Amino acid sequence: MVNVVSKRSRLDMLVGPPRERGDVDSNAQVPLERLTRRPLSEQVADTLMSFIEANDLGPGDKLMSERELAQRLGVSRSSVREAIATLRSKGLVETRHGEGIFLRKPSAPEDSAVSIRIDQPQLDLPYIWETRQALETQCARMAASRAEARDIEELDRALRVMESEIDRGLPGLEGDRLFHLGVAKASRNPVLLQLMEGIGEALDRTSSRSLSTPSQPASSLRDHREILGAIRAHEPADAADAMLSHLVRTTDALLAMHKDRRVDIDRS
Repeated sequence: MVNVVSKRSRLDMLVGPPRERGDVDSNAQVPLERLTRRPLSEQVADTLMSFIEANDLGPGDKLMSERELAQRLGVSRSSVREAIATLRSKGLVETRHGEGIFLRKPSAPEDSAVSIRIDQPQLDLPYIWETRQALETQCARMAASRAEARDIEELDRALRVMESEIDRGLPGLEGDRLFHLGVAKASRNPVLLQLMEGIGEALDRTSSRSLSTPSQPASSLRDHREILGAIRAHEPADAADAMLSHLVRTTDALLAMHKDRRVDIDRS
């Protein structure tokens, strides 16, 4: 005779007899977990990757502009910028000033001596900003001591790019990235440069969030000019102080905005 076990019996063997309605077991083996909200920029980045793969796009192919991507996806341009920053930090795309966004050949993992991946976006605040304060302050100090004429030219060019972006109503993200990376290069310290490049994805993401604040791009440009002035004058202490003040002001403003946003989410 075949021993037939009902579906209800099989469930009973797993979880026990049915409880009275309303009887909730607080010691359940699989408790309810708090829901998390996935950042929109991560969804945009995934969607772009799917689009690239589905259309068999490759190195050298040009993507749509930020504005068109935002319209097609129905999201804000700041979300698109953060997504592009993520893809750029992974070596998948590059932004060419005045030309657009292009696909590039992914870099091999061994190309970088230091590779740090931040999987939880909430770690950007405050830990990444604290890390930036430590690393970039020293980069500025060393750059003021070691920068050569070509380094100063590159930093001047970065600020011109940023100013041009701001004049066109953009947040200045590309110029900001060129400037901060340029200061690291001018430090002539390969370890500092590798550390900065290793956390590039998180740096791009934090800068994108900061520069999305209406008054921040112009304020950052002023700070950058002060930092460059100290580097050009070869004043290490002044350069370090200017960089630290810049990052602390940016951090405080962004943390306040982040705190207000968390309060709004908790209330919703």
